[in-house]
Amino acid sequence: MKHTIYSFLAISIVCLTFVNAQWVYGETKSSWFDSIKQTYIETKIKAKKAIGEDDIEDYKAQFGGALEIYDAQKSDVGEEFNLGVKGLQAAIDVALTKDGKFRSVYKDWKRISGEIESLNEDFIILVKAAKSLFDALERNANSISNIDMRNEALSDIQGARNRYRKHIEKTENEIGKLNEKKVAVVDIIKLLEVKATIQVLEDTTNDLEQINAAVQRIMAELDVLSKESQSLLQLKRASD
Repeated sequence: MKHTIYSFLAISIVCLTFVNAQWVYGETKSSWFDSIKQTYIETKIKAKKAIGEDDIEDYKAQFGGALEIYDAQKSDVGEEFNLGVKGLQAAIDVALTKDGKFRSVYKDWKRISGEIESLNEDFIILVKAAKSLFDALERNANSISNIDMRNEALSDIQGARNRYRKHIEKTENEIGKLNEKKVAVVDIIKLLEVKATIQVLEDTTNDLEQINAAVQRIMAELDVLSKESQSLLQLKRASD
C-alpha cells in the first residue's frame, strides 16, 4: 500500500509540475516522459528503503520469535532450493563456455528479453503518468470560474483523453503480441537449457569415477588399519 501511495503522489506532483512547465518552458513530450520515468523509479527505491528501515523492526516486535522459528524451519528447504538454482546457473555457464552456438543464441536471448522487459515497464509507467496528468488537468479545468470556459476546457481534455486511450489500446495490443511471442521463445530457451545442463551433468561422470577409485583405495587402507588395530588391541588386552 505504501508503495502505491508513494508512487501515485510522486507521479501526481510531477504531472502538475509538467502542466506548469509546458506553459512556461514548452518542454517536449519525450523529455517529460524521461523525467516521469526517473521520478517513478526513484520513488519506488525510496519507498522500499523506507519500508526496509521503518517497518522491519515493527514486524519483529509484533511477531516476536515467530520469525526466527519460521526462518529455522524453512532454512533447509531454502538451502536446497538455492543450491539447485545456483547449480543450474553454474551448469548453464559451463555449457555457454563449451558450446559457441548455444552461447550466441543465449546472449541474443538475454538482450532481447531485457528489451522486452524495459518496453513493458515503460508502457506501464507512461499509462500511469498519463492518467495522473489528465486527472490533474481536469482538476485544473474544474477550478475555472467561467462556466463556458470550464466546459470548453473539460471538453478538450475529454477529447484528448479519448484520443490518447486509442493510442494506448493500440500499443497494448502490440505489446501483447510481443509478450506472446516471448512466451513461445522462452519455452525453446528453457528446453535448450535443459539439454545443455544435462550434457554438463553427464560430463561429471569422470568425477564420479574418481570418487569410486578413491573409495576402493580407502577401503583397502581401512582393511589394513582394521587388522593392525585388532592386533594392537589384542596386545593391550594381553598386557592388562
